[in-house]
Amino acid sequence: MPDSGDRRLEDDSLLRIILRLPQFWRIEEVRVTDRSPEELAKDVRLIRPRGRMDIYLVTQDGALPCPVCGTLAPRHSTRKERVWEDLPIRDYRVFLHARPPRVHCPEHGVHTVATPWASEKSSLTHELECRIVSLARDMPMVRVAEQVWIGRHRVERVIHRWVSRLRRGIQMDQVTAIAVDEKAIQKGHRYVSLVTDQDTHEPLFATEGRGKQVLVEFARELRRHGGDPANIRFVTMDMNAGYEHAVAQAFPNAEVVFDKFHLVRHMQDATDQVRREEQLTSPGLKKTRWLFLHNPTNLTAAQRDRLTGLLPTYRRTGRAYNLRLELQEALESGNLAEPSLRRWFFRATHSRLKPVIDVAYMIKRHWHGVIRAIETGLTNAVAEGRNSVIQLAKQRARGFRSPQTFINAIFLVNATLDRTLLTQSGQ
Repeated sequence: MPDSGDRRLEDDSLLRIILRLPQFWRIEEVRVTDRSPEELAKDVRLIRPRGRMDIYLVTQDGALPCPVCGTLAPRHSTRKERVWEDLPIRDYRVFLHARPPRVHCPEHGVHTVATPWASEKSSLTHELECRIVSLARDMPMVRVAEQVWIGRHRVERVIHRWVSRLRRGIQMDQVTAIAVDEKAIQKGHRYVSLVTDQDTHEPLFATEGRGKQVLVEFARELRRHGGDPANIRFVTMDMNAGYEHAVAQAFPNAEVVFDKFHLVRHMQDATDQVRREEQLTSPGLKKTRWLFLHNPTNLTAAQRDRLTGLLPTYRRTGRAYNLRLELQEALESGNLAEPSLRRWFFRATHSRLKPVIDVAYMIKRHWHGVIRAIETGLTNAVAEGRNSVIQLAKQRARGFRSPQTFINAIFLVNATLDRTLLTQSGQ
C-alpha cells in the first residue's frame, strides 16, 4: 500500500469505546496511513481498503494480574511486539500492536499477561474471527476473504479452528440410531461420508472416503464423545454402500436398515430402462419418461389421462410401472411388510422384465434390512434431506483445496453460530 504520510490521532476516546479494551490495557498511540488519491480514484468499488490504522496498546503501570489465578503480581519482563488484525473501521484495516508483559506470580511462576481480544496463537482478534464465521455461513469463502480484506487461507484456518472446537463439544451419549450417507466431492471417485443422528437430525461425524472404515472410525469417535457403540440399535444406509459388513464389527447390537427411498429409486430406474427398450420398437413412448417416473398423484389431470391411454398399449412398460407402484405400497405396509413384499417379489420375478427381476433379487439379498426399514419406518431421509444443505456447503467451500475444507463447510452450515468457540483458549 503506497504511503501518503502517517497521521497521528490525538483524541482516541471513540476508539476506546469501539475496541472495548479490557482492564489494565490502554491506547498509547494511533497512526493512520491513507492510500494515495490516485489509487482511491481508480478503486471506485472499494475492493481494497482505504488505508490502515495502527493502534498501539500498552498496560498500565504497576502490578498486573496473573493469567492463572488473577492475583496481582509484579512485572518480570516484556515479550516482543505482536500484531493482531481487527474488524475494519470505515474502510480502514485495523491492526493492534502490543508487547505483552510477563508477571512473576509467587504461586504459579512467570506467565505472560493475557490478551483477551485474541486467541493465544491467532493473529486475528475474536471480533474479526466471529465476523468471518458469520459471513462464511452465508457466502463462499472467497467472497468472505474479499469482504474482510484478508487471504482465503486465513479464512479457512479460522473456520477449521471453529469447526474443530464445535466437533469436540458434540455429545453422543444419547445416540441410538444413525444414518450413513456419502457425498461425491470431486472427480476421480473422491467421497466424504457423513454420519447423522436419526433423532436430532444433526451431523455427528464426517470423514474422507467411504466403506466399512468409516463406521470403524465413527465407533472410536463415539467413545471419545461419551457414547457406547453397544447402544446403537439401528444403522440406516443405502444398499449400494459398503457399510453393511462393518456394522456387526463396529456396533454389535445394531440392526441394518436399508433406505426404502433408495429401493423406489432403483425400481424407477428399472422402469425407465424397460421403457427405453420398448421405445426402440414403439416410437409412441418417446417423451413419456416423466409420466412413468412420477407418482399418479403428482401428475396433472391431462397427464394422468395420457398415462391411462399408454398403459394398455405398451404392456411391458405398463407392467414395470404397475410393479413400481406395488412396491411402493408394500414398503408402506407396516406390520404386513413381509407377506406384502413376498407377493411383490413373486410377481416381479415372473414379470419377464430383466431390469425388474434384477431389482427383485437385489431386495432379496438385503431382505432383513428391507423388512426392518418397513417395520421401523426409519429411512435415510435425515441424511438425504440435508442434501440441499450439503450443496450449500459445496458453494461455501467453492474451489476447496481439500476434503477437510468441504467437511468444515458441512458442519458450518448445519451448526448454530457459537462465538464462545472462538474465544476458548488453545487452538
